[in-house]
Amino acid sequence: MPNEPAITRETLAEYINRVYGSAGQVAGNFRSQNFGPNDSVIASTINHPIEATKRAGEWLTKNINTAAGIPEQYDNPDPLIGYTPHQQALAALNIAGLAGTGAIPFNQSGPATVGTFAGMGSKTAPRLNRLIAQDMEKAGASSDEIFQKTGWFRGGDEGWRYEINDAQARMKLPLDDILESKMFSKPTQTYTLGDVLHHPELYKAYPEAEKIPFVKRQGFFDFGGLQGWRGDNEIGLTPYSKDPLGTLIHETQHYIQEKEGFGLGGNAKTVWDVIPEQEKLKAAEQAVNKLKDIIGTKSKEIQLAEQVVNHPMVNDYTKAPREIFGKLYHYELTPEQKEALYLARYPEQYNKAMDKLKDLHTKLTAIQSGDIDALKKNVDMHTLYKRLHGETEARNVTERRKMTSEERKTRPAWETQEYPWEQQFVSKNK
Repeated sequence: MPNEPAITRETLAEYINRVYGSAGQVAGNFRSQNFGPNDSVIASTINHPIEATKRAGEWLTKNINTAAGIPEQYDNPDPLIGYTPHQQALAALNIAGLAGTGAIPFNQSGPATVGTFAGMGSKTAPRLNRLIAQDMEKAGASSDEIFQKTGWFRGGDEGWRYEINDAQARMKLPLDDILESKMFSKPTQTYTLGDVLHHPELYKAYPEAEKIPFVKRQGFFDFGGLQGWRGDNEIGLTPYSKDPLGTLIHETQHYIQEKEGFGLGGNAKTVWDVIPEQEKLKAAEQAVNKLKDIIGTKSKEIQLAEQVVNHPMVNDYTKAPREIFGKLYHYELTPEQKEALYLARYPEQYNKAMDKLKDLHTKLTAIQSGDIDALKKNVDMHTLYKRLHGETEARNVTERRKMTSEERKTRPAWETQEYPWEQQFVSKNK
């Protein structure tokens, strides 16, 4: 039996009361109709669990896909309740079990809600729970309530997701034992993700993930900066990866984002093209203010250096603080005073400081004149990149891997991510 959030008798009653009215209304409205063709499958199942089980069994006999909640192509939603007959049958079977036992839905497939974020494209997605989550949302339930009772939640990209189990994930091979690729050609031994990453729940959910090509890049190309990446058709690590397992799970989340149509990750070079106009204006304002602050500080240092350059104590650091600035020791000087003494003592450094000041003014003028390239060079692109929805989510997955199941239940994904939904940028494949 999968370890999903339990949909108990009380949970179901509360859900029905919210969506369909009070228990008395449900009984009055549906008992007399005896589970008619246009009745609510959920309410009618509570009142007629035996009949519901019988009908569900008939549907299962007709099409085994019912058990997985996969409707056939010809199976159109009921116009009154929005669910297909196959989905109604699945609901009937599950809720009949609830009415009789108070247990979780007994034919739901899917792993425990602990780890990587998956969607409806997953082979193990608990589909009935997602249908209930959608109805709870329409009825005004909070995100916390929906998550606690169904395991599903919406991301900042509006996509529905749940967590699949990362508890069994581990490296099959130590990073040092994996052969590096050759500098300008493919490695002599090729790998797939399944060769290096043991993650049974991931491969149940996304079987094709096991066959993703895996590459360990030559350390020469990265110089200790890059940890891993998700390319067009591969996932890779570098020899410098400090947490190979966490990095692989991070990059695998990017793969799932592409499969599910979730918000994507990116890099510091591409993020500018996806952030909204108001964020670009905010970034420009921050860049201008930062340059003005640097210009102000550098100008004060140069002006102070010009004032003391001819003082006889400039070259005597033991006496200069007291004689020039009235400070007993050198460490008592402000940063500007220390830099002024340095510039006054070394003319070549003074000249470099003047050139730097001119360069700063040139950058400021370019940004203020609307030069986008100049702006992008002076914006904190790395922070903007981290705020991409896909990057925030992938880092969150890596961090939540360290949490216990109980901690995940009490702290949903939106409470552990680095940036809240409203501060993230959503980028999707066009």
